[in-house]
Parts: sequence; structure tokens; C-alpha cells
Amino acid sequence: MIRNKSTSIKLFFSFIIFFLVSLFFLSVSSAKIKEENIGDTENLLKNAGLYFKNKNYKQSALAYIEVLEALRDTGDSGKMADICFKVTESYIMYGDKDNSINYGNRVLAFKKQMGNKKEEADGLILLGNIYRHFDEYDEAFKRYDEATKIERETNDNTGLARSLINTGDTYRLS
Repeated sequence: MIRNKSTSIKLFFSFIIFFLVSLFFLSVSSAKIKEENIGDTENLLKNAGLYFKNKNYKQSALAYIEVLEALRDTGDSGKMADICFKVTESYIMYGDKDNSINYGNRVLAFKKQMGNKKEEADGLILLGNIYRHFDEYDEAFKRYDEATKIERETNDNTGLARSLINTGDTYRLS
């Protein structure tokens, strides 16, 4: 019986050691995968930027979307908002109204997640600019008005000036 207990204890500790070694190797390989993903993301960003620079806006948008997919699990709302902005910008230049508005709304959602009212107002101004670009002036006015309310609440005079200038430009165009 003593021998069996001793054998059981040895097996138990062997299993624990095996388990800990396995966890170590798993964490090391996971870290390598993350490093590779970071490198892939940087390459995707460079490619997307080159597509944009060369006026291949649809390909630029698609490449930025790949970056979004690669960064999805980071939980970094600021970085996700920045990349969504680049997708939006690419779709605007391509002339794709629906995708421009869709990704503009995503920018706003990420900015709201950040919990910063100034960022939220910036997202609303972006949406207003998208609607104005596609001659949807009533929708642009709504977004600028929402941004103006936030900027007055937060005493953001610079943001307020931008919203009012955008509102004036939209009146001029409509």
C-alpha cells in the first residue's frame, strides 16, 4: 500500500510538471503568434496606405478592413476608431456612400466606447461630413447639431467652432 501511495504521488507530481511545462510552451508559442500578427498588421497597414496613395480606394478600404479584423480582439477602441476612419475615408474617395456611412457609424460607436465626449463629437462631425459629401444635407445638419450640443456641454470652443463652420458650409451648399 505504501508503494502504491508513493507511486500515485509520483504520478501526480509528474502530471503537474508535465502540465506546467505544456502551459509554458503554449504561452511561448502564443507570444510568437501575437508577434507575427503584429508584423502582419503593420504590413497590411502599409499596403492599405499605398493603395490609398495610388488612388486604388476600394483596395485600400479592403486592406484596412483586414487590419480591423486583425485588431478585433485587442479591445483598443481608439485604434479601432482610427482604422475605421481610414476605411471610411477610402470608401468616400471611392464614392461608396453606403459603406462610408456604415464605417462612419462604426467610428462613432468606437468613440462612444472611449467615454470621451470630445471624441464622440468628432465622430458626429465625421458623419455630418459624410452626409454632406453625398448631398444629404438634412442628415448632415442632424449630426452637426448633436455635435454642437456636446461641445457646448463640455465647453469645447474649438470643436464648437468647427461644428458651426460645417453647419454654415452645409447651409451654403443646400
